[in-house]
Amino acid sequence: ILGRSLLNVDAQDARQKIENLAWVEYAAVQKLWPNTVHVSVRERKPQAMWQDAQGQFFLIDQKGTPLEQVSPVDYTKLPLLTGTDSPNEVTVILASLQRRPALYERVAVIVSVGNGRRFDLRFRNDFTAKLPEEAIAASLDRLEALGAGTGKLAESLDYIDLRDPKWAYYKPKSR
Repeated sequence: ILGRSLLNVDAQDARQKIENLAWVEYAAVQKLWPNTVHVSVRERKPQAMWQDAQGQFFLIDQKGTPLEQVSPVDYTKLPLLTGTDSPNEVTVILASLQRRPALYERVAVIVSVGNGRRFDLRFRNDFTAKLPEEAIAASLDRLEALGAGTGKLAESLDYIDLRDPKWAYYKPKSR
């Protein structure tokens, strides 16, 4: 685009090329006569890391779109998604977790079980929560009410199983 006449600039083509960049969610390109091209970009925000079958790590956005390959030590505050070849499986659980910031900040790993059929959450304090296939939001509400990821629950329990909507099963830590 630089140095070209606006007559030779294809705004639609430029927009498509910009949107092909992994970090770009949306782009708008406008010709402003006599000599300006205005570009607006909405970036994708990394929401988690995903580990693929080869053991490589990628940042992913809210929709599970891979943004770039990264070193896992550079993004330790983001949850890690494992156990799936399709990172877009995580969209429902990520959206539900983000509506509960206290839980989202404490989740270290989201484990996809059965090709995204359900998920296990491993918290930063070595506590695991097994979520059901459905009613994820209700299960996360139960976890939040129990203080999951805080020291008190994790001190005494190895995991809590919330797959049954009426009951919660748990395993105490070995002493």
